[in-house]
Amino acid sequence: LQANTIRLEALQRMAEEREENLKMENEPRPEDDADADPESKLAGGRLRFYVESKPALGVSLVKGKRSKDREWLETKDCNSFLKKVQKNPNIKDMLIQRIAELYGLSMVQEEEASRLESDIKQREQEIEHLTHKNVYYNDKLSLEEEAKRRTLLRYVHAVKAAASVGDGDTRERDEVGSPGSGRLQLPEAGLTDEEVHAIAAMLRGNTTIVELNLRGNLITDEGARAIAAVLNGRTALRNVDLRGNKVGRPGLRA
Repeated sequence: LQANTIRLEALQRMAEEREENLKMENEPRPEDDADADPESKLAGGRLRFYVESKPALGVSLVKGKRSKDREWLETKDCNSFLKKVQKNPNIKDMLIQRIAELYGLSMVQEEEASRLESDIKQREQEIEHLTHKNVYYNDKLSLEEEAKRRTLLRYVHAVKAAASVGDGDTRERDEVGSPGSGRLQLPEAGLTDEEVHAIAAMLRGNTTIVELNLRGNLITDEGARAIAAVLNGRTALRNVDLRGNKVGRPGLRA
């Protein structure tokens, strides 16, 4: 009965200690607050440890209030140092030496924290700069795409006007060729393969345009193949000028 009573008391103490540990772990700690002042953080550090006097051994030791704190103390070999120093006649010098080491470690950590903070600020500035740059390029790309779309529509309307003798805008006809002349003149107009595909779609089955001048544009093999597809179908085209473009051998073979 006595043995069971001792065991029960021990289990009760362990349960109380575990409950206290859980309670302390769930409580907010001042040192976890990044905006807390140094004094508050120091107070939070004092809540983790306490000094326990051992009169029988003639020493005082540092104890942790939680199991996590006690494990941390063991890894730092804190109490082994305290036992050693309190039995040494040169205790004052040893304590001062250890305090100097702790201050040095604290200074190194502060410098490292300051460096990391500076790096973070620099990265944030770089991210902000890249974000503004990305927004600028997106806006610029949108404007270029809109301008390209308008140019493409203008040429499509012009091709339709030139292909029709009786209908269409005379100004648009004059821009790409004389009305009813059968000639489509678009030299050095900054045309790319995209515009050429649209022009080729307009020319399929057309029996009015006999000459197509696309000299000095930005047309590649892809655009040349689009024109070749028109020539292979029902069309009145007899002369296509692609000089001064970026057409290679594959485009010529097409």
